[in-house]
Amino acid sequence: GLNLSTGDEQAVFNRFMVAYADVSEEGNGLYPGAREVLVALRERGIKTAVCTNKSEPVAAIALKALGLLDVLDSFAGQRDGQPKKPDPAMLQHTLLPTGVSVSRAVMVGDSRPDAEAAHAAGMPVILTSFGYSTVPLADLRPHAVVDHLDEILPLLPTLAVVGARPV
Repeated sequence: GLNLSTGDEQAVFNRFMVAYADVSEEGNGLYPGAREVLVALRERGIKTAVCTNKSEPVAAIALKALGLLDVLDSFAGQRDGQPKKPDPAMLQHTLLPTGVSVSRAVMVGDSRPDAEAAHAAGMPVILTSFGYSTVPLADLRPHAVVDHLDEILPLLPTLAVVGARPV
């Protein structure tokens, strides 16, 4: 292994984060309709947030590169010493700046950690039929599954209530 001083370790880490962020920007395209749905939600007065297990600095770079920061009320990524999804604390942390409680929020996700975090928080979950899931979506007990993000808007009035039931 390398024998680096503490300052060298930090410099290597910083260079890695910059390189990782560059790769992250290249590999993180928006799902079709994502920005349009976020804009439509904001126009309706609905708060929007992103909760990701990517490191928060990398998430900030990616969201800026994707042009989403102006349509988000909050975002949170992984921080050292903080729980990540599927821990519901991460969703609560993400929602805090919005003033929206988990009982009035809906998770839109594409993976097991998204669904498990939402269920643990008592939050309805909409899963996409595309994305990161490696397990059958039915096994994740979503309240709804969408094939395109524009299908989310009509679902929200029925899901953003306490006690929504998975399908």
